[in-house]
Amino acid sequence: MQFDAADPIFVAGSKTLVIYYRGNCESTTEFEQEIKEVSSSVSVAFSPVLETPEKTMSAALAFYDKVVENLSGFDVFLYGNSLGGHFASYVASKRECKALILETPLISVKECIENYLGRMSAFVPGTPASGRMELAPLLENIKCPVHVMGAVDDEVIPSMEPIKSLVETLTMVKCKHNDTRTMPEWKPWVSEIIA
Repeated sequence: MQFDAADPIFVAGSKTLVIYYRGNCESTTEFEQEIKEVSSSVSVAFSPVLETPEKTMSAALAFYDKVVENLSGFDVFLYGNSLGGHFASYVASKRECKALILETPLISVKECIENYLGRMSAFVPGTPASGRMELAPLLENIKCPVHVMGAVDDEVIPSMEPIKSLVETLTMVKCKHNDTRTMPEWKPWVSEIIA
């Protein structure tokens, strides 16, 4: 198992921990800086190991366990961006957390591949079978509040409709897939959740 993650950064006096599961095209350093502007919470970055879904899910869960094993009295928030939203949701379906925060979460790996490749996706080796890496079944098993920010002009995730009824809040902003944290709506949205 390999973690591409910085050691947890603990802020003196803070009792809030944000465990961050990133997408596959993103800097964890940027997220740490952005979340620090919102709150004095602790940020932990996790880069998914993109092997098979089963190995990645196990690694995501093991990372959570490793980070929280010696903590007590912390409010733990799971934050997932894009593909990382799936990993964070998996962990939230298996472990306790104060809330799950999803930013342009990947709803379905199969649908995402089909959007890019169309009917050719059926001939691409390794294309997920139906039902694998689907977000909705995970959300059905999560007991904490789930908050989602989606992008209206998302070129990767065409719609948040499949999960709309499974989340506490769904906020849509007019931007593309990787631009939500640059929008003025992001800071107040995440501040209210982790306050």
